[in-house]
Amino acid sequence: MPFKQLTPALIYLLWAGVSLGGAFVAAPAKFTLESLPLSTALEVGRAQFQWLTYTEYTLLASLLICLSLAWKTHKPTWLWYAIPIIFFLIQQQWLMPILNKITTVQIQGLASYEAHWHIIYIALEGLKFLGLIAAALTTLRRTPIHTASPA
Repeated sequence: MPFKQLTPALIYLLWAGVSLGGAFVAAPAKFTLESLPLSTALEVGRAQFQWLTYTEYTLLASLLICLSLAWKTHKPTWLWYAIPIIFFLIQQQWLMPILNKITTVQIQGLASYEAHWHIIYIALEGLKFLGLIAAALTTLRRTPIHTASPA
């Protein structure tokens, strides 16, 4: 399997791992420490998600470059490739600004927790994760395997 054609699947899988580790492992872990004040955990979370966003935008840019190069030789089914990107953009452009405002207010100790926004984030993150896995599998399934011909 040519590396150029395998690269998008690897990026999708790497992105899925970043998503899983960042949102489903590291994010909730800091809230399990009784000795860590909530305001500190929220500030750590804000920094964590800022760096997670940088990483995801980098993976998105890499993926778009790979897909545009692959387009010349292999017409992808854009629906599968677009699903996780759409969920990511919804998170970043619509939901994260809301969560950032809530976090700022909570750090200042001025408001109570608004769980429904975080539930929406978790649902979108889960759908994005599943979309990334589906896109990787679709990419691998559609990538031709070149085998050496017998001599």
